[in-house]
Order: sequence, then structure tokens, then C-alpha cells
Amino acid sequence: MPKLLFTATYAQPYLSGITDYIAKVTEYLTKFHQVSLLVFQHQSQLPNHETRHQVQIHRLKPQLKLSKGLINWAYPLEAWRAVAAHDQILINLPQVESIWVALAAKLLGKKLAVIYHCELVFETGWGNQILAMVANILASWVGFLADTIIVYTQDYADHSPILKPYSQKIQAVLPPVDLIPFDRTLNQKFKTLIGE
Repeated sequence: MPKLLFTATYAQPYLSGITDYIAKVTEYLTKFHQVSLLVFQHQSQLPNHETRHQVQIHRLKPQLKLSKGLINWAYPLEAWRAVAAHDQILINLPQVESIWVALAAKLLGKKLAVIYHCELVFETGWGNQILAMVANILASWVGFLADTIIVYTQDYADHSPILKPYSQKIQAVLPPVDLIPFDRTLNQKFKTLIGE
């Protein structure tokens, strides 16, 4: 079975659209691949290693936190080891430390795909704005190194200043969504709340 490595800063139980996306995609892919996830240990009580829904999760303890960014000085070495042990690498952006994963993938001759969730934008605080600028520059470099860049919609890619130079690498794939059966009672409640 091919071995896939996903990387991100956070994973569940941290709740966000990105972590939900990662959980759904990685769990689905376990049907066809061995799937691992390299993330940070955002809560101290989380185990360093665990298997959830057949996904092997490896968490690095952060040594420093900058805004939502987490830093571990051993990350470049851990990224190298993880990349070397897998066949294909999938980076979830934004992720400042992803540059180490991308460099390792290229140096080791691994296929590299980037899932580009969003750009970082902070409207307040000069420190946050500098962090966003650095993260977006690094995202651009990772895009340069990637073989494929996955976005939710082509429209987003067309209007992203970071993605424009890489239009030939873009593939639009809608995010996974759980569909629920139609419920007339619930539908009527919504109509009552928002009007016809």
C-alpha cells in the first residue's frame, strides 16, 4: 500500500474547517493507502503518537508559540525523517513550517502536493501582519516546489496573488461535505426563522 504523509500545524481535536477537512480526507484515503499525519501537540494532554480512524498521527511538542504558529526546533529533522518514510507528501497550507517538508520532499525525490486552504490575513497588530506576510511568502515558495496545488475552487485560485504564478499546477477539488437527508420539519423551522 502506498504511504501518504499529510502535514499541518493542527489536527483534531482542534476544531477548524481545515482540521475537519484533514480528518475527512485522511480517513477516506485509509481505504487505499497507509496514511500518516505530522502535526503539533497543541494540547499537552494529547499523546505524541496515536492512531485515529486508521490514520497514524505524530505530534511534535511545541517549544514556542507565535500567534497560532507553533515552533519546534527539531521540526526540520522530524520532517526529513517523516518524508523519507513515505511515498507521497501532502502539505496543508497555511503552515509556516511546511517549507522544511517541501525541501525534504524535493531533495528526496518525493511527489509533493499542496492543499491550499487559504491565505493568512490579519487586519490588526503589526506583529500579526508581519507573521502573515512571512507565512504567505513561505506558502509561495512551497507552491513553487509543489508538483500539484489543490484548491477548493478555480475562482479562488484565479484571484489569489500567491497562486497566480502556479496556474499550471492548480487542480480544483471541492472539499468533502457530509450530506444529511432532507427533513421537512427542519426545513419548515428554517423557513419560519428566515422567512419565505
